[in-house]
Amino acid sequence: MYSRSSIIFDSYYFFSKADYHFTSYTDEGGTEDYGEIELTRQGNKPVVLTLSRPISKKLQRIENLHFVLSTPVGHITSLFHLRGNLYYGDFLGTEDLMIFTLGAHLKDFEVFIAKGKKRHQEAVINQLLEGNLTAEMNYFRRQFRGPDNYGGAAA
Repeated sequence: MYSRSSIIFDSYYFFSKADYHFTSYTDEGGTEDYGEIELTRQGNKPVVLTLSRPISKKLQRIENLHFVLSTPVGHITSLFHLRGNLYYGDFLGTEDLMIFTLGAHLKDFEVFIAKGKKRHQEAVINQLLEGNLTAEMNYFRRQFRGPDNYGGAAA
């Protein structure tokens, strides 16, 4: 059973592919409290992020690096593959760990943010891969996507 006192994640966002765009995604909801993402929001409009494969040869040579996430202003994080649809990264210039679940055919993705956990990423990732964070992740999904509407990017 999930206990709110055992929280690892502080913030959650769900993004889906923007209409007619190959790599652009708009936020569909979440906690809307992570300052670094909220700074990219323009007024009341949704946050728009770009998820793409690394372009530079230097980035393409990094093991397990599969995607990069950016805003219209610049790079946010690189996504490193864990297993299945699970990826991790950190928000550039912070100590915050980000866990990503990518939906089928990259139609959507989720971001779970653990503030200040970058230096503890190995422990958090081990907990994730052992299934110990599933209840917490599902808590955020139910809160912000509804009890029957979080099957797309679910881990």
